[in-house]
Amino acid sequence: MTAEADRVVVVGSGSAGRRHVTALRAALPDAELVVVRRRASEQPMDALRAAGATVVEGLAEALARVPRPDLAVVAGPATHHAVVAEALGRAGSAVLVEKPLTADVVTARELAGRFDALRRPLLVGYHLTRGDTVPELGRLLSSGAVGPPSSFDLSVGQQLAEWRPGAADRSVSARAELGGGVLLELSHELDGLVHLLGPVSDVRVKEMRHDGAPTDGVVDTSVDLELTLESGARGTVHLDMVTPTPTRIWRFRGPRGELVADLLAGRIELHGAGGPPPSVLREGTPGERDRAEHRLIAELVASAGERRGTGAEVARVVEAARRSHGCGGAPCPVDRPATAVTT
Repeated sequence: MTAEADRVVVVGSGSAGRRHVTALRAALPDAELVVVRRRASEQPMDALRAAGATVVEGLAEALARVPRPDLAVVAGPATHHAVVAEALGRAGSAVLVEKPLTADVVTARELAGRFDALRRPLLVGYHLTRGDTVPELGRLLSSGAVGPPSSFDLSVGQQLAEWRPGAADRSVSARAELGGGVLLELSHELDGLVHLLGPVSDVRVKEMRHDGAPTDGVVDTSVDLELTLESGARGTVHLDMVTPTPTRIWRFRGPRGELVADLLAGRIELHGAGGPPPSVLREGTPGERDRAEHRLIAELVASAGERRGTGAEVARVVEAARRSHGCGGAPCPVDRPATAVTT
């Protein structure tokens, strides 16, 4: 695969699908771009028209038009990801799957294994690690800004009605059968944690709630996790769709102090041990979300492939959290296959 991709398929015309369509057209101005949009979809068409996309109503129709797509994006519900992604992989495409990889760990492992067998690139659309702020956090942690990280707290919250305006109760986020709930929909925090500090060894659910947002009443709307990493670091992750004022704050502590990142502002502060005034190490600049999207699409076009194991690793952590909740909040180990799986 080279940057000379001629045929591209995008499955899904929701907000993520439209964002990917716009970035794909910018990266591949001459490619044939086919978008699969459900007949009953109420999603706006402006971005698709602006990109010069051909819109069809099913994957079979898309593959009849472009039998061997060079690249594909799967941006539908998580419970549909595996079937659609595998069909596109078998058709010859490198595939980007919008996060999460799948709605459960078994399917994630199976999908990753099938792409290994097909020798096709499989990426997962976690955009935070492709932005500006998280890579800079990684550089600071690796350079010893606070010493070896021993603890962490990652927190994200936003009211679902503001996050999905106009269709909150019908969105993927609000419906269990589509892979909704914060463990899956806000799994960027789990991906970022693994990316920055390495694999998780065990998970304990401190609290899981299912109220406070316009959902089906089944999906998790607020979750508090305690995690221990294989490195020995311990900390918490908070995910919710009920907080009125959006927030996304990540903290990492070591013997020399604490790094505090406001990911919505793109700001990183260093709080030194002993109480000196914090120093600002990074101020955000407009357009980080767009830059992350274009980097993600650039990876797909270059067929660079996902970081090894990250998509399946997040699925394993989510599964451990679900087992912990089912056991009354007892710590649960993160299960790993006997042979490492790449995604």
